[in-house]
Amino acid sequence: MSKPRGKPTQGARFLFLHNEEWKKLEGMSEMGSPALTVDDIDVTDFDSPAKETIPGSKDFGTFQLSGQYLPKAIAPNQALLESLAGAEAFPCRICLPDDASQKKYTVKECLASVKEFKGGDSKTFDKQTFSTTMKVSGETVRYDDVDVDDLLEESLD
Repeated sequence: MSKPRGKPTQGARFLFLHNEEWKKLEGMSEMGSPALTVDDIDVTDFDSPAKETIPGSKDFGTFQLSGQYLPKAIAPNQALLESLAGAEAFPCRICLPDDASQKKYTVKECLASVKEFKGGDSKTFDKQTFSTTMKVSGETVRYDDVDVDDLLEESLD
């Protein structure tokens, strides 16, 4: 029997800083990750034998989050995230477990803002769902081998 490939996602977390406290977005079922693209700057002039470009600014773009609405006891974090739509970018952490033990995590930390929030979708005999698109502002920093107990710490350095 062969061993499974890849890393597990059970235990993945999306954290965001609000009022100087890290909060976990509850009810998550899907989480994207910022993707780096680099703009091209056209430097072609009349003496160029062909089109010439140089690398420009980095852009970490957008990523999506989605999940299900949970009972009132833990739903306030979802409402809080919805209320931040259109507000300034705030610190976020995308935390992915390194293995099934969920003791060590790979963390991507960035500033992001809620670009779009959609909530309350429902079907007969099914749960209500939400989805949001987050827009990254600036650079994304990656931290490896972060202990699970340190995920809510002020700094991961």
